[in-house]
Amino acid sequence: QPVPPAPQWIPAALPPVSPDVVVESMATRVPPECFYLRFGSFNNYVWFQELSTRFGGDIGQAVIVRGFNYEASARIERMLGTKLTSIAKMFGDKIIDDMALIGSDLYVKEGASLGALFSTKNAALLTTSMQADRYLAAKANPGASIGTVNIAGKDVSLLSTPDNRLRSFMASDGDYVFVTTSSTLMRRFLEVGSGEPSLASMPSFRWARAWMPEANNYSVFAYFSPEFFHQLVSPQYQIELRRRLESIAHLEVAEVASTAALAEGIAHDDVSEMQSAGLLPAWFDQRSDGARTLNSNGRWVDSLRGGRGSFLPIADVELETVSDVEAGGYTKIASFYQDQWRQMDPLLVGLRRFELDGHPGVERVAIEGYLAPFGKQKYGWIANLLGSATNVEINQPQDDAAALQLHMSGVNPLGRATQDYHLFAGVKDMLPPTPEETKGLIKTLRALQATPAYVGAWPMPGLLDQLPLGLGGGPPDLAGYSRMLGGLVRWQSGGYSLLSFDRTIID
Repeated sequence: QPVPPAPQWIPAALPPVSPDVVVESMATRVPPECFYLRFGSFNNYVWFQELSTRFGGDIGQAVIVRGFNYEASARIERMLGTKLTSIAKMFGDKIIDDMALIGSDLYVKEGASLGALFSTKNAALLTTSMQADRYLAAKANPGASIGTVNIAGKDVSLLSTPDNRLRSFMASDGDYVFVTTSSTLMRRFLEVGSGEPSLASMPSFRWARAWMPEANNYSVFAYFSPEFFHQLVSPQYQIELRRRLESIAHLEVAEVASTAALAEGIAHDDVSEMQSAGLLPAWFDQRSDGARTLNSNGRWVDSLRGGRGSFLPIADVELETVSDVEAGGYTKIASFYQDQWRQMDPLLVGLRRFELDGHPGVERVAIEGYLAPFGKQKYGWIANLLGSATNVEINQPQDDAAALQLHMSGVNPLGRATQDYHLFAGVKDMLPPTPEETKGLIKTLRALQATPAYVGAWPMPGLLDQLPLGLGGGPPDLAGYSRMLGGLVRWQSGGYSLLSFDRTIID
């Protein structure tokens, strides 16, 4: 069937933005549909990469449970064919004015559509250095080749392998050098350089820069535009994500069948042979996109996408026709966004680092993030729980490793409405539990009891007192303490209510 249409999005109403708002020149070379992760300098990028390396190559490891590690940084470097830290050691900020990671998705685990954009003081020197790294990568990877392709009328260097384990396009344009996994992103970079609209020209980005000005000197500034989110909900992305899952399933089934065929002395590298032997069903590999599961040098790959972990970037996938099941599934997705969502809110994130007073060599990292402008009506009951903006802040302990505050509305799921209140929480420095330590109710409860954390509210909303069967604890003692089910300690005084498994934290 023909590809179904995408939702019809309504532009967000933005407040007026001063024409004097400062927008960095880097943003003038970024396509509007790309996410934008700007470092401001190459040293900031090296710092960020080293920070992520402490957590196994993925900055997300700093905040999620240990044990899940997709080595995002290593995957990006491998696909781009350039180990960017080697450039920093040789040149660093001496030839690189600014740097950003951009792309149309962050699906790093299976193959992302992203690239590294450099603003340089000497583009020729930088490209010569990077090209030398690319030739070394080609020699180190069997089957790799390096050559030139024409994109948007410009010669572009391409380093690649047949299974897309390496897929790196590189070109310079004026003072900018761009390295990307995607031919589509390379084309869009060159088109923006030729005069097509850029991220810097978008009203939502200019508003974001007024809200989070460049003068704040963010070590990392991230901006996810409405156009970026629109693309993620497009038929190309949603249908190809479904096809990727199907492809992964076929590769896994072929791997299992191949292992069984090898044990039985049957040809284990040919799908038709294994079908004849009954190790694969007759309908195996009948897919709407015509892709086939092939064995290449002992590794199972998808004929259209490459090997698992290095699929063809979704931005480069051509979607011409779809099956009736795919069309029906996407039509439901599009209808939901058309009826319920209608707008995408930009996401803004800034990260700054400071020397910790009195502790040489120790840094404090401050992260701020915004959904702004915030269309509250889209978020249903979640948004209804949030109160209006407030100038009041709870002064939490300075030794909290992480802290959270929310201004909540008086609406609550237990029925009785109360006044608006502040909900806050904090956790002391600790190693997060491993996945094995949180499997099952008992282990999860023990992990919670061992967590040095607290939760509080002011003024007391009275939610705990509305719980039946005395689950909210009995009357407080003279010091304001009471004990709840499961070992939770509650303290009430002066309009505050605090909860923790560790009474010393409340003290």
